[in-house]
Amino acid sequence: MITGSSNNYDLTFRTGAWGRDIAIPALLASAVSFGAGAIVAGAEVYRAHKFEKNFWEWLNQKIKSLNATMRASPVPSNERVCNKCNLPLQSEAKFCMHCGSQQ
Repeated sequence: MITGSSNNYDLTFRTGAWGRDIAIPALLASAVSFGAGAIVAGAEVYRAHKFEKNFWEWLNQKIKSLNATMRASPVPSNERVCNKCNLPLQSEAKFCMHCGSQQ
């Protein structure tokens, strides 16, 4: 889910319940293997957490680089544009529907 405006937005991305999917089987296995399963599960949880953290850092870096290269698309000269965000306006608009600034 992406929320916000063109230069100020939040991205919410659910990656799943990896902790639960690893921890529950590990607890069951550790009861049988006297704790060895818990050690393996702990390592897997750490690896999954590290992967997710690195993924989010990579994704945010890519989004920032894309955002830096994106510009508002050219607007034909007969159309009005917002005096703040430079995006197209309806002909009789008193406020920008993108950034909310008064025109």
